[in-house]
Amino acid sequence: DNNNGIIICDLDKFNKIQINQINILKKDGFIVQSINEWFEKNLNFIPSEIVQNYYLTERIKNKNMNVVYLRIKRFGDIIVSLLLLIFASPIILISAIIIKMQDNGDIFYSQIRSGYKKKKFRIFKLRTMIINAEVRGAKWSSREDSRITFFGNLLRILRIDELPQLWNVLLGDMSLIGPRPERPIFDEELEKNLPNYNLRYLIKPGI
Repeated sequence: DNNNGIIICDLDKFNKIQINQINILKKDGFIVQSINEWFEKNLNFIPSEIVQNYYLTERIKNKNMNVVYLRIKRFGDIIVSLLLLIFASPIILISAIIIKMQDNGDIFYSQIRSGYKKKKFRIFKLRTMIINAEVRGAKWSSREDSRITFFGNLLRILRIDELPQLWNVLLGDMSLIGPRPERPIFDEELEKNLPNYNLRYLIKPGI
C-alpha cells in the first residue's frame, strides 16, 4: 500500500484551520475517514451510540437526489414484487382458506402506518390474531401474545403473513428493503426513546 496511514476522526467537529491541515495530509497520501466511515467500511455496521445525525442525513439525501439510483431501485422493487406475488400466490391462497376456516373472520388485516416523509398509508397482512384483537386499544404484540392464533403464529414464524405487503410495494408506498413502518400511535413514544428515529422517514419503509 502506497498510503502513509489512516487518520480516524470526527470531521464535523473540526474548525477551518484543522480542515486545511487534514487536506494537506490527504495530499501527502494519508487516508482520512470519520469514525462512522471506518466502522461502515471495515465492520459493515455503525454503533448507534456514535451515529451522527448530520452524517446519516447527508448519506440518505445523496441517495434520494440520485435519480438514476431511485429509478433502478423502483424498477427492481416492481419486478421482484411481481415475481414473488406470482410464486407465492398458492401459499397465500392456502393460508387464506385456513384463516377463514378457523373462525370465519376476515382473511386480511390492514393498518395505517407511517411511511416516507411521515405520509400515512394502509398496510396489508394476512390476519394472525383473533377477531377484535384490539378491542381494548392498540398495543404491541409479544412472543407470548394470547391474541395470536395457532395458525397465525406459524404464519409469523415463516413470515408468510408479510407477503400481502408486496402489494404495497407495487403501489409505491413501500420498498422491498427499508425500515419497518410503524403505527402513528406509537411514533411519538419511539421518537422520544430511540436516537435518530426520525431519519427513517427520509426513505421508504420496507418489508
